[in-house]
Amino acid sequence: MLQYLTRINQIAWGPGTLILFAGTGIFFLFVLKGRPWKKLSYALKLLFRPEISAKGQGMTSFQSAMTALGACMGTGNIVGVASAMVLGGPGALVWMCLSAMLGLPVIFSECILSIAYRKKYHGRYIGGPMYVMREGIGGRVGAVMAFAFALMTMGASFGVGNMTQSNSAGAALAFLWHIPAVWTGLGLMIALVLVFLMGQGGAGRVSAVLVPTASVGYLLCAVIVIVIHRARIGHGIYEMFQMAFSLKAVSGGIGGAVTVSAYDAMRWGVARGIFSNEAGLGSAPIAAAGATGLKSTDQAYLHMAGAFF
Repeated sequence: MLQYLTRINQIAWGPGTLILFAGTGIFFLFVLKGRPWKKLSYALKLLFRPEISAKGQGMTSFQSAMTALGACMGTGNIVGVASAMVLGGPGALVWMCLSAMLGLPVIFSECILSIAYRKKYHGRYIGGPMYVMREGIGGRVGAVMAFAFALMTMGASFGVGNMTQSNSAGAALAFLWHIPAVWTGLGLMIALVLVFLMGQGGAGRVSAVLVPTASVGYLLCAVIVIVIHRARIGHGIYEMFQMAFSLKAVSGGIGGAVTVSAYDAMRWGVARGIFSNEAGLGSAPIAAAGATGLKSTDQAYLHMAGAFF
């Protein structure tokens, strides 16, 4: 079974996917005349603007962005980065950053489209890639694509979105404080039920509090670790870039020597980069469709800033 899954993984993240992802990012960047990069500082400022909302019509813009950012945070940013380094060497970090920059125009574009084709249901906006496919592409092709996307998103929400995250949390707490994983699972389940009982805007209100708090705490811990090991920063950066573009390089670390090529670094860097910022996966536009208070371009910039952050 493992060898079949490994084979599927190799095909899914083969050269075709890498070319398609990079090509899509470059295409949108060209069509948008570089605006996602040019307006990045403006997008980041939107994260700190006063709360804007059309009362009673869904999540605020900030809540929407934090909901999308909450989907990116967690296993993808921690386990995903670590596994990228093990499989692709330190050079994978360079490709993770490059893939994120190419992902910015993708996130901007999918959010714009999602807002354009969203629908109002019981006084609140709903939307996402499935609505873009059904309404934008239209016909039987659009309907089939929308159904397929919704079906696969449901599967991904159970797998990548829940099982991977809760398993990582359970394993970490079991290792650090010997808390049985089953208790962690039950605790997470109860917390999620309480959020669901808060209604459609519950996830947004909870995310608006938890995500900024977790982000600041995570970055603070990261800065402390970097400061402690500041003497190794120069060599670390050199090794990252050297292995990102070398035909074959060897890196030594606590896990032993890692021999990889530039292709390995690029493959795992892009794969784990998408897992980390979710560019093109469709989670950000679903959240963006439910937001009110900002014009569509600013809402798209806000979500783009969240992914960049």
